[in-house]
Amino acid sequence: MSLLLPDFASVGLFPGRAWLRPGRNAETVTVPNASMVGQLDMLATLNGLLDEHGKLLPKGRRLALAVSDQVAPMVVLPWQDSLRQEAELHAYAQAHFDKQGMQIDDSAVMQVDYRHYGGMGIAFAIKRQWMQELLDVLKSRDLRLHRLAPISALAYWKQTIPRKGGQCLSLQMEVRRQSGLIFDQSGLIGMDVEPVTGTAVDASTRLLRRLQVRYTDIREVCQRTASAPNEEVGQDQEQTCIQGILPGAAVRTLYQAGWD
Repeated sequence: MSLLLPDFASVGLFPGRAWLRPGRNAETVTVPNASMVGQLDMLATLNGLLDEHGKLLPKGRRLALAVSDQVAPMVVLPWQDSLRQEAELHAYAQAHFDKQGMQIDDSAVMQVDYRHYGGMGIAFAIKRQWMQELLDVLKSRDLRLHRLAPISALAYWKQTIPRKGGQCLSLQMEVRRQSGLIFDQSGLIGMDVEPVTGTAVDASTRLLRRLQVRYTDIREVCQRTASAPNEEVGQDQEQTCIQGILPGAAVRTLYQAGWD
């Protein structure tokens, strides 16, 4: 293993699905049908994973946690060249949360990120108490936190930017919600969210039709799903839905082991 690429374990905590991958090249351990409604359920699921499979992790192992968007509210932030200090960036993000009707106060830890100079950024928030309880869980097991991010924040950082024109859609598929991030050569240019009411395909149809109206040159769709390839239900219907609304767009799916 190169010293320039230190290994870490990946953990995913999502309604209906949780997993642990002890290292980049290790086999992924999954917990199907994980009953997680909120952040406390996520901690209980994490403890269960570590109780059963913690022996796979050496002492001091760093954990990269991916969590559901539903427990980490997120907004997009247009570039503001005049903002430099952390307090200024947080106040700017707070204004955007307020504009979206999301109540974020001092009980939450806020993260503000810009992937490209001059490009659109993101901000997300996680409850401070939950964050501390998470750190306490890891410390009690001699583990360290490498990264904690909602799935859409991971997509923001990981999605390949189109280099030959056109737009790319990163579609985050969750049990209770779906979100779409749109990129062009400049980086992120928009985001939309759709709750899952009815079937997952119904939600995808509503979300994709709205995005199609606003962004008329989508040439690639990248689906991110918490399922493993052999466990995905309804994938054919999702593919048909995407191709019916965005004909000609290349579609690929990243399963849980492909996010990092």
